[in-house]
Amino acid sequence: MKHIILLIVALLCMVGSNAQTRKPQMRKMGQTSQTVKGKTTSMGKNNRGARNKKSVDSNTLFWQRLIENAAKNSERERYEMTDRGRVMKNVKEKFSAWNEIREFEKTTAYELRLQQSSKFVFDSICYDAIVDRIGHNWSLDLEKYNADKEYFPITCNFNEIKATIYVSVPIAEAPQFQKDFNEYGGFQTAERLRRFDKFVYVQNMICPTSILVNRKPYWIWRGGNREGYYGEINDDFFIDADTAKVTYKDAKPLVVRFNDLGIKNKYLANYVYVLKKEEPVKPIMMPIDGNSELVDTDKIYEQVEEMPSFPGGSNALLSFIAANLKYSVVAQENGIQGRVIVKFVVEKDGRITDVEITRSVDPSLDKEAMRIVKAMPKWKPGKLKGNCVRVKYTVPIVFRLS
Repeated sequence: MKHIILLIVALLCMVGSNAQTRKPQMRKMGQTSQTVKGKTTSMGKNNRGARNKKSVDSNTLFWQRLIENAAKNSERERYEMTDRGRVMKNVKEKFSAWNEIREFEKTTAYELRLQQSSKFVFDSICYDAIVDRIGHNWSLDLEKYNADKEYFPITCNFNEIKATIYVSVPIAEAPQFQKDFNEYGGFQTAERLRRFDKFVYVQNMICPTSILVNRKPYWIWRGGNREGYYGEINDDFFIDADTAKVTYKDAKPLVVRFNDLGIKNKYLANYVYVLKKEEPVKPIMMPIDGNSELVDTDKIYEQVEEMPSFPGGSNALLSFIAANLKYSVVAQENGIQGRVIVKFVVEKDGRITDVEITRSVDPSLDKEAMRIVKAMPKWKPGKLKGNCVRVKYTVPIVFRLS
């Protein structure tokens, strides 16, 4: 807005300056004249005219440059508000900070760190910056069903970019599909990289080129119990999924070119990052010295600086277990109770893997304890020196007869 105001002011000043220079100049009192071959001319008239012309040219050039600079600044501000502008700014700020030598880091250690980790760190920063922008101001609107051709048009709104996909749905399934779509929020999900397959830049905004469409609702109710996905889309959700293609005009690859950032790092010269569905895999790092911040994120740790946590904390974890625990009828009839200890790994993205029983009570109770842990939503991952790492975690699940 300030650049628009500046443009208007500049134009008005430019017009006023030109108008003023066009006013007739009055001879001042005391101005002398000279006669040249019978012609009388005003002394200084030619010099004054030259000065006026020079002044006009200088003023015009000044205001033209001011207008051009204001236009460039306005265009740059608009670019910085786009997905691409935000991604590039985010990547540049974070990688520049990592790329600097630390106060207590030897030159040899610094060089080795750049050599071993530059690509991984750059890929990780790019991945996070892009994924953070995916899904912002996105919505999918289900349009009126075409009964003759048996499909639903779906209007895709990606920021200010609009596109339409067509989903084939048999007429017998159409009412239920419409109900599930409206009730469960269409295709909105935390698993954006899996739901929206590939991406491009359209007018510097991130847009998907394909969408996985499934007719299943997110939650399945059976016998009064809710079964299914608990905040994430499991693999079985995509068994019957169809891929709807989305096309755009003037689409450009969703990449980050290192050379565009203006950062010096010989190990990344001419390097281009291309988004992949999986997070970058960090190589096994060799220790440099005691001040190194390099962390092997593939290692499974027992203790870290910031341990994993259930969403909402310990009380939320206990509430989740209590709400979802199903006491085996056989165990109840036989008076079996006790504490089952379950160990698992909280992955870097918060997923629960490698679930195992370390203290057993009864096979039926053990099975139920494992089911509860596997049904948990994603945790907040553990961190070591600021890096998300894999951490072992143990949870006791108590079965007590009242």
